[in-house]
Formats: sequence, C-alpha cells, structure tokens
Amino acid sequence: MEFTNSAMDPPIIGVPSDSSSGLQPDLSSQQHKPPTEEGFEPLKCPDFAPKLNLPCDSGDPLAIFELFFPIGQITTIVENTNKKAYRSGKTTTCPYAREWKDVSIAEVYTWLAILIYMGLYPLNDIESYWTRNNQKPIHKLVYLSMGCNRWEQIHRYLHISLPVIGPNRASTFSKVLSAPKMVFYTNLYGYYFR
Repeated sequence: MEFTNSAMDPPIIGVPSDSSSGLQPDLSSQQHKPPTEEGFEPLKCPDFAPKLNLPCDSGDPLAIFELFFPIGQITTIVENTNKKAYRSGKTTTCPYAREWKDVSIAEVYTWLAILIYMGLYPLNDIESYWTRNNQKPIHKLVYLSMGCNRWEQIHRYLHISLPVIGPNRASTFSKVLSAPKMVFYTNLYGYYFR
C-alpha cells in the first residue's frame, strides 16, 4: 500500500492513520467493489399500466377541482357570502357603492379559479389581470371569465362561516378564513412553489 503525505487529504473514517506524520493510505489504485452476497437477485415487479385512483373521471379537470372544493362547501360559501353582503350593504352610506347581486355557485368557482391563477402568476396589483394594454401581459382567460369589479365585490364579501353582526362581530373562525388571507396565502404559495 502506498502512502501519500498531503496535508490537504481529509482523514478517511475507519482507516487508521499515522497521527504523527498525517499519512493516509492511497486507495485510488485499489479497485473498489461494493460488497455483494452470492445468490442475490433483485425484486422482480410485474409490469402494469399506471393508473390514477381517483373517485372521479381523471380526464375531467372540473371533477378533480371539485375534490378540493366540493359543491356542498361552495353552496355554504355562496349562502354566507350573500348574507354577509346584504348585512353589510344596509350600513353602506356611500352614494356610489355598487349594488350587490346574489353570487352563484358558478361565480364562486370562477372566483376561486382566478384566485389560484393569481397565486401561480403573481402581479403587483389585481387590476393588472384585467388589463388589455399590449405593453403588459394580457390575461384573456381572466377578463373573459369575470369582470374586475365583480371579482373585487365577491372578494370583499366572501365569507366562509356564518357572518356575525353585533357585539361579537369578530369571531376567530372568520378572521382565519377571510378572503384577504386566502389571497395572501395563495399568492405566497404561487410565489414559492412555481
């Protein structure tokens, strides 16, 4: 066995060295073979076609989306959002406030889809998604699906839990699942995981 006298060579764990001279054995000339046992055979897996185990049609994107946002939850969001809008609308004193139209299930699904899109493609301001200026990116799918004013109106009144009006107005649940926080976390997810 040859020994090299290089102070730059790192110590080899498990190999004794001469601590006074710093000599390490030169293993580059040796053939390194991993230890194997005789008669070893790798596991043979049968060939099979890959298959998605989903409780819905895997070719339908809306069906997969509904696994995350079931129609029952969306119906609850629609009801609570409409209640919140009517309760908040009565106290609005602004003469130019937009009148509330009841939100539908399709609009909430569209609102969520645009929200997810915003998280995957973050911009500085929300109005940029509806721009038609050729100097900026055009998001045709967004502005053809829903108008900016309607998106902001749903965003303002979106409520997951029952809206509470009165002295116990701020409940912990409504703070956690408010629409602005949903936007923030969706944008954060899109920024870090794209």
